[in-house]
Amino acid sequence: MAFIDSLLFGNKTCISLGTIRIEIKKSPEGIAFNNDHSLSLFDKAAQCVLRQTAFKTLSLSTLHLVVHELGHAVAQAIYLKKPVKIEIYSDITKGYSIPDISEKDIFDAKDYGIMAAAGPITNAAFSTLKIAAAIHFQDVIPNAIENWMIISSLIWLVLETAYAIDSTSKKNEGDFGQIAKYVPDCLNQAILILACEVFLGCILAMDYYLL
Repeated sequence: MAFIDSLLFGNKTCISLGTIRIEIKKSPEGIAFNNDHSLSLFDKAAQCVLRQTAFKTLSLSTLHLVVHELGHAVAQAIYLKKPVKIEIYSDITKGYSIPDISEKDIFDAKDYGIMAAAGPITNAAFSTLKIAAAIHFQDVIPNAIENWMIISSLIWLVLETAYAIDSTSKKNEGDFGQIAKYVPDCLNQAILILACEVFLGCILAMDYYLL
């Protein structure tokens, strides 16, 4: 129950799933993952919104961050055959998957592409499945919970899409930016998979709310 509470509300916790260790915590005082002055207007606006408590609750941000990073971590554990640590900083809505590798570890470029794409693709798939589950069980769950499940999923489908477009265009440190920069041969496939997931999730939600 403590872990579920942490997933929903971002409370501090730690759990191990095989070789993957998940830590949900607050960011250390003064931590600077990104220098705000170096961020684009899009990044600044996104960070401002993502750090609002009401938005984090509405979007189930910690849950979706864990799913996103778990996608990376599972792929990393498979391809690198190394333990992976996931760090989720719930107060600033940021997450990282950190494989236990050294500079001597070498892996194929396509494997790198799969590991980079696994995060957003896993989260988009989870979001779409959450919408489908909310609709399927609409007769047995409260309407407020049902809407919460659907709306939070739609938020993350939009966020993952915007994140992919922004990082691809800039070829920055984002997942799709890394694919565009280092594994361009994998970019079209990754974009197609993400687009199909987002399209399906949006169609399900539109069918429920509008038809």
